[in-house]
Amino acid sequence: MDVVNQPDDHKLHETPHTDDIKVEHEYGSRNAEPEAVNTPHEHSDHKNIDSKHSESNAYGIQRGRSDSAKWDDDDQYHDAHSNGASVHATADNDGVDFVLLPKQDDADVDSEHEENPNASELDMQREPEKPEEDNLEERLQLYSEVLSLRKELDVVKEDEQRLRQQLQNTQMLINEYDPQIEKMIVVLENEAQQSLLRKLWEEQCQKTNPDEMDWSNINIANLSQRVQEARKISMMTTEKVDMLYANRDEKLNIHTDNREQSKAKLKERFEEEMEGLQDLRSRLKQIKDEHMFHQRRGTARAEDRNILSNETKKLNRQHRVAEVENRTSAKVGALSDTLTDLMEECKVLKKQLDKSQSLSDERKNALEDALKKVQEEGSEARDMRQMLEAEQEELSALKADLQGVLHYVRAARREEEIF
Repeated sequence: MDVVNQPDDHKLHETPHTDDIKVEHEYGSRNAEPEAVNTPHEHSDHKNIDSKHSESNAYGIQRGRSDSAKWDDDDQYHDAHSNGASVHATADNDGVDFVLLPKQDDADVDSEHEENPNASELDMQREPEKPEEDNLEERLQLYSEVLSLRKELDVVKEDEQRLRQQLQNTQMLINEYDPQIEKMIVVLENEAQQSLLRKLWEEQCQKTNPDEMDWSNINIANLSQRVQEARKISMMTTEKVDMLYANRDEKLNIHTDNREQSKAKLKERFEEEMEGLQDLRSRLKQIKDEHMFHQRRGTARAEDRNILSNETKKLNRQHRVAEVENRTSAKVGALSDTLTDLMEECKVLKKQLDKSQSLSDERKNALEDALKKVQEEGSEARDMRQMLEAEQEELSALKADLQGVLHYVRAARREEEIF
């Protein structure tokens, strides 16, 4: 809105009868009429006041009803007060008119009090104009808030337009890529159904749990929880495997140490025995040579032959015993290995047996519960059947009675018709 600031030293239409006009122009009172002054020219003064009032209202007032030209804040209002102008507002259907009028000095007011004896009455009329100034400040604040809200509304409208454009673009992308994604999903599902991993999955499921698990359809419910449980189980199994490998390494080290020690002991014993048997072997070899020499000459004795044959038999017997011991020790080792394998298999089978027994017990309990329910339902059905049969008998008896009564009534009616 356009505001005109008039200078302080401006005097509006100074005439012999402008005292009342000055006061009214200073405070911008458009609705209040000044009281009549007891002068000889009373009627003419009223006419002059009306004419001067219209001139003063026309001078220095510009109305702005355009929404684009508004104050952004209250600084101009305070600047107007600091320049010594009084502000007045009048409301109409189109907008608000703002009028800035020059402020009158205190000396002029005192001179007016001296010249005009009714100045106190005019001061009483000026007092109701102060609330109007307060109302004007409130209106200016409201207009500043309205301007800020309009700016925010423009920003919100721009955001809304941008979001609508984004939604439109996303919808276009969805409409464009949905058919391709559906085709890709169908192709990938077919490939997954025909993949080697799927076949291996079905084979393992058939081997492990052919009765309990529906291996034809993969269950993806609670997948994250099941994966976590499987990871925990795998971690436990890896820990157990590591422990078993560590135990195996320890046992292998112990076994190798024992074996080396036993080999060293056997080697020492063998060397000791060989040293002890060396004299015997040399003597036996000498005896054998002599015996062969006598046999070639034909001078051998029967006792020597028997002694030599007994000794050879004894050695042969010892060799055979050693061979048998070697074979039996090898068989015992193999049998011990097979025994350990069988014991482990027995443990596994026992676990499977316990598991199958628990499952069979659960199924048995479920079947017993189902049987009890069926028996209860059967007992209820038998009771209901007996009750229905009793009712049927009663109804059949009642039917027979009614048929007899009907025959009797028909016979009586026929007799009445005849007679």
